Amino acid sequence: MIRNKINRFHLFVTEKIWIALLCICTLFILVCLWPNKLNRSLQGYSFMVLDSLRIDRVDNIYFIDGNLKFGGHSVLLPPIITNKKYLQTEVSYKRLLELEEEGKGEWKVISTNPDSISIESTSNPLNGKYAVKILDKANEIGLRYIILDNDSTHLVLQKRIR
Repeated sequence: MIRNKINRFHLFVTEKIWIALLCICTLFILVCLWPNKLNRSLQGYSFMVLDSLRIDRVDNIYFIDGNLKFGGHSVLLPPIITNKKYLQTEVSYKRLLELEEEGKGEWKVISTNPDSISIESTSNPLNGKYAVKILDKANEIGLRYIILDNDSTHLVLQKRIR
C-alpha cells in the first residue's frame, strides 16, 4: 500500500514536471517567433515626406514615387532617376519596370534597443543602416510618423493607422 502511494506520487510529480517543461518551451517559442514592435510598425506601405528628406551621399536624385513597402524581409523602395531631363519627358513602361526592379531589396532589424534596421538594395541610394524613431503621439489623426536617420540620410515616413 505504501509502495502504491509512492508510485502514484512519483507519477504525479513526473507529470507536473513534463507539463511545466511543455509550458516553458511553448512560451519560449512564442516569444522568439512573435514579431517585435519595430517589425510590426514598419510592415506595409509608407509614404515619404519629401519636404523633410535629406540625402547627402548622392546629388541629383529625383523620385518618381514616394511609396515604400516593407514586407516580411523584403522592401520595395521608390523608383529613382538621376537625370532631370527624364522628369520633363515620358518614361517608357519598360524603363519604369526596370526602375521598380532596382528598388527591390531586403531589410532586417539589427537592434531593438536602440531601434535600428538595415536596408540592402545595391542599386538604390537609400540602402544602408538606419536608426529608427517611431512617433506614436500622432495616433489621434490616424497617421504614424517613422523617422529613419543615419549619417548621410534623413527620411520621414508617414504611415496610415487603421
